[in-house]
Amino acid sequence: MATVTDYYNQLIAGYAPVFDNNAQLVQSQADYGQAQKTALDQQKVNAFRQFLNNRNAAGLMFSGLPIQDQTQFIGEKYIPALAQVDLKTAQDQAKIQAAELQMRNKLFEQAQKAEQIANTPVYQTVYN
Repeated sequence: MATVTDYYNQLIAGYAPVFDNNAQLVQSQADYGQAQKTALDQQKVNAFRQFLNNRNAAGLMFSGLPIQDQTQFIGEKYIPALAQVDLKTAQDQAKIQAAELQMRNKLFEQAQKAEQIANTPVYQTVYN
């Protein structure tokens, strides 16, 4: 006689492509987040280069990049943007994973119902 686990495994096998797709979506979100972080890093480099160009244009060549400008940019723009990317990535991944969990729970409920039906005397008389 089949158990809940047997029915559940049969149901899960039918949904394997969906779960594989969800795993790919989660990875895509991580990859997209990493691409956004790379873009932010480039924006930081560009901003620092602009700070240095402005100083050079003002006749302060070879004076270096002021730490105050660096700190202000990192604190006001770079870190908040980086945190926003991380938050958005985590939220998007959580939505996908929550939907999958909900689907798995429904499949488990169906497996329980299938087991209950399989244990009825009528079912056993007809199918055994």
